[in-house]
Amino acid sequence: MDLDIFRRHYGVFIVVSTFLSRIIFIGFCWSYGTVISQFKKQNTNLSDTELSWIGSIGQSFGGLFAPLILFLARRYGYQLTFILALLTCAISLLLSSYVQNLHWLLITYSLPYGFANAAIFILGTLLCGLYYPFNQQSKHIFVMCIISTGFPLGYHIMSAFVLSSIEKNGWQTMKRYMGLLELVAMFILGPFMTTKYLTNTISDYQPPLITKAETTNRRNYLSFPIVIWMIGIFTTMSGINNFLLHFVSFLLENKWFFFLLLMK
Repeated sequence: MDLDIFRRHYGVFIVVSTFLSRIIFIGFCWSYGTVISQFKKQNTNLSDTELSWIGSIGQSFGGLFAPLILFLARRYGYQLTFILALLTCAISLLLSSYVQNLHWLLITYSLPYGFANAAIFILGTLLCGLYYPFNQQSKHIFVMCIISTGFPLGYHIMSAFVLSSIEKNGWQTMKRYMGLLELVAMFILGPFMTTKYLTNTISDYQPPLITKAETTNRRNYLSFPIVIWMIGIFTTMSGINNFLLHFVSFLLENKWFFFLLLMK
């Protein structure tokens, strides 16, 4: 494989790594409600507020610590910061799997996983933006649409995995399995998240000239990036309101509904 071709298209590895990291790491964070529901069954002495804090703190760090995350990336490099964020998530799950008092999950899971989770999201977005900057308009939009579908898709995948694993092995064993999975993902995805090929990717690009007739062309509203963007919006909405999981549960609980439809 020609090294120049590899350098020129290295941004593809950045996009794929960002996409997969959002499925595995961020998807787990946003599916933590499945774990909370298990806590409620086993610990009736904890209030709903206390239980909700365990998951919600881990989901609210992005805006609060974004400047710190950016500072760390510029000071120590995007790759090292990203790898440490992946490692923090994995260690957090392994440590919290041995916790007996659920209040300690705020220290072993919520704070470290929340911060690292935000770093994964922010650094992945920044690196994709560096390799496919805004002046590459069509590529930039397409890449942002791809990575935006990562965590909603991960929400559905991880929710199913977490629920199945908890039912078979309990929440503590589930966290150990998940921690090991994230360790493997760290070794695979982390090395790709580098800026060493950045100059070669951007310098050779010449932005296309867009005429007025092209901007008003009706086909632009049905372009491939726009379609992907609309799919991204749908998956995001589904991820937030848990639509697909509820729909599957409805179908499984109402088998007679299928029977009536087939009879008609």
